[in-house]
Amino acid sequence: MALTRDSRNLALTASLILCVMFFKASPAQASLIGDTVTCAVTGQITSCSQASALVGAGIEFTFGNALPGGTQFFSVDYRTNDVVFTVLASYAFSVGSTIFSSSDTTHAFTSESLISVSGFFGTLGASNISLSGGTLMVALNGTGGNQGDTFDIGLSTTPVTTPEPGTAGLISMATLFFVWMGKWRQHRSPLF
Repeated sequence: MALTRDSRNLALTASLILCVMFFKASPAQASLIGDTVTCAVTGQITSCSQASALVGAGIEFTFGNALPGGTQFFSVDYRTNDVVFTVLASYAFSVGSTIFSSSDTTHAFTSESLISVSGFFGTLGASNISLSGGTLMVALNGTGGNQGDTFDIGLSTTPVTTPEPGTAGLISMATLFFVWMGKWRQHRSPLF
């Protein structure tokens, strides 16, 4: 079946449009999953469970002076675009001078915002949270809570621009090649 001039031109145009669409670089969705984050605590409550962790399912860090049975005061769970602090202590407590700090060593934190506070008492609010040089700092001074209380901080990281060609782009290139070959064969002179 021979292609008409109009159908060849349509196929050529469609191939070019698909190539441009699929080979164009676009910003990737910024997410914390797969990033490496750090943990440091200074002040009255100390001792992070580990210095750094890979963000994935579950809790990345616990911190606070160990309670009887080895339980620490807080758990820290980084999720797709936020971090949730949960009280692990089985009794009400109040925190003195304590600062939690964390940075993303894969992509720098660029903004933070307090999303919610559930059950915490004291002065925990947006003024307790800051971002300096890509490091998140949470001042827990004068706050406290009961087991299960949480606060949630939204985080943004630097988006990475990556080209993603995709299968459709490669198919478009092949279609473009075959259309060009068809046009070239029509215009060449026979050898015999």
